[in-house]
Amino acid sequence: MAEYRSQARDKDGIWYFEKYKSKADFTIKVVKHRSLADLLVYYVPYRSQAGWRKSHPWTGRLR
Repeated sequence: MAEYRSQARDKDGIWYFEKYKSKADFTIKVVKHRSLADLLVYYVPYRSQAGWRKSHPWTGRLR
């Protein structure tokens, strides 16, 4: 998670948390079972660990 929205813009692996749902581009719903999820979200301690591998076919598609 980035501290400021501008830090997360156009980056696949860094997201910004909006306080109000109406301001969000999309919402995340937490599900009880992993099999019910459409997208898995992982928190990592360092910004350098966030994102896709450079060779991943989805790189650049989460804009």
